[in-house]
Amino acid sequence: MDRPVSARATVAVLMPLWLERPYDYLVPDGVELRPGDFVVAPIGSMRRIGVVWDAALARDALDPKKLKSVIEKVDAEPLPAVSRRFAEWVARYTLMPLGMTLKMMMSSAEAFDAEATRWGYKLVGVPPGRLTPGRKRVLEAAADGLVWPKAQL
Repeated sequence: MDRPVSARATVAVLMPLWLERPYDYLVPDGVELRPGDFVVAPIGSMRRIGVVWDAALARDALDPKKLKSVIEKVDAEPLPAVSRRFAEWVARYTLMPLGMTLKMMMSSAEAFDAEATRWGYKLVGVPPGRLTPGRKRVLEAAADGLVWPKAQL
């Protein structure tokens, strides 16, 4: 099981860029990070979503005064260890930088968006007095008590 990292410690963060290995970042106060967590971190003049990677792949130790800090932890399920190992294997097998392998795994930007609200209809109350053929079909379909999208009624 991956152990959490406390504030002022460093974590290795792999960015979905043409990078061979993760970069080291400081952990902000009050944030607990584990390998596999998605984080927002600065790289150059940009802010990117990256993944806290295992320390074994990190670069040589740097002066903590030179390190930038993780900006925030993304509220998303962490990337499992088996997926991180698979990314490493794919990178070795295809001779691609590990960051580009991660980019392929993270190619859906919508995965980090909040889930859209979906509307539906459920049969409640008293049916209308006058039943047209269309209303009758809708009432029959909705008789099971489930919530139905408008397009399916």
